[in-house]
Amino acid sequence: MVNPRVRSCLAVLIVLLSSAVAHADERATAENILHTLDYLAVDYAGAVANGQVINAKEYAEQWEFTQRVAQQIAQLAARPEQAVLREQAQTLVSAVQARNAADTVAKLCNELAANLIDEFAIVVAPRILPDLAAAPALYIENCSRCHGSSGAGDGEQAARLSPPPANLRDATRQQQRSVYSLYSTISRGVDGTSMVAFTQLTDAQRWALAFYVSNFSASSEQVQRGKQILESGTQGKLITGMAGITGGTPAALHAAQGDDGVALLLYLRAHPEALLRNVSAALDVGLTKLHASVAELRAGRKSNAYDAAVASYLQGYELVETQLRLAAPELAEKIEEKMAEYREYLGGERPVLDQATARAQELETLLEEASAQLSSNTMTPLMGAFSAFILL
Repeated sequence: MVNPRVRSCLAVLIVLLSSAVAHADERATAENILHTLDYLAVDYAGAVANGQVINAKEYAEQWEFTQRVAQQIAQLAARPEQAVLREQAQTLVSAVQARNAADTVAKLCNELAANLIDEFAIVVAPRILPDLAAAPALYIENCSRCHGSSGAGDGEQAARLSPPPANLRDATRQQQRSVYSLYSTISRGVDGTSMVAFTQLTDAQRWALAFYVSNFSASSEQVQRGKQILESGTQGKLITGMAGITGGTPAALHAAQGDDGVALLLYLRAHPEALLRNVSAALDVGLTKLHASVAELRAGRKSNAYDAAVASYLQGYELVETQLRLAAPELAEKIEEKMAEYREYLGGERPVLDQATARAQELETLLEEASAQLSSNTMTPLMGAFSAFILL
């Protein structure tokens, strides 16, 4: 006879497994929807112009996929944001049916995609830093026969393909594409075209290719400008974390931050390793300001000590907070809580130096832990949760 406790544990495990499978299926559906939305955002412009259909076959395909998106979203299990997702999907359907402008449709696609990513916690960034040094050889071997050696869509096989391969240097198309959308296309292929799924490549190789291709339409001036913005420290919260690089499109960054936002995105696409240097620099600022706060209090300048504590948060930790919340949410929450407590203590009537020093030292330890997490963490939150489940 099976021990009742064992039976109970098995029942719980079965429920957990069933739930995990259901969530995985829904996430897969959401990822399929994202893939379709990317296609719509980029290719709709080839079907409609000035409110008129300019390619009937292409428009029929766009209309089919738009309706499919709405149907798939309607079939998802009830969720907190379900009503918003359905409303956005119906707005997209109406826009395509009314033959709205391409930039309007692209904006609707990108807004719906962003909400899907948030709602289903879809990982849109690589788990390790992409090896861009290996990307050119990967591109020549796997992509150049169709897309051409420079990405202009003029490879040796291009003339025999229908539809023809995409021109990856077309700035109008590329401004609507994120690195994640390119990775998704490389991973899944595109139905009805010669673009197949490159499942023979590793995940890391596909990410490296996506990063490499994402900058085909970038100018050297834009990339250099992005480098200057990053090194000047004036970028604020334009882009925070690897997901900000892989999930953002030039069009969205331009709408939110203008040319500087686009330039920074293009530079980080070409040099994602700079993000790690920037993370380290931001946390160094946080630590420096924290030390300055204690020094000011020791000198009897209480107001200056408080101001330095505020700067430690705003000029240091806040710039990496979003990324840390993905990698180590409990640590991020603790740092924010302890920083608030430290500022509150300094704002009190008679802060004691020894107690303030002890609080600052605790924060220093936490910030150093954050630096270690963000510099060496190679496991996504989803993988971490899955590993914990397997251990359970």
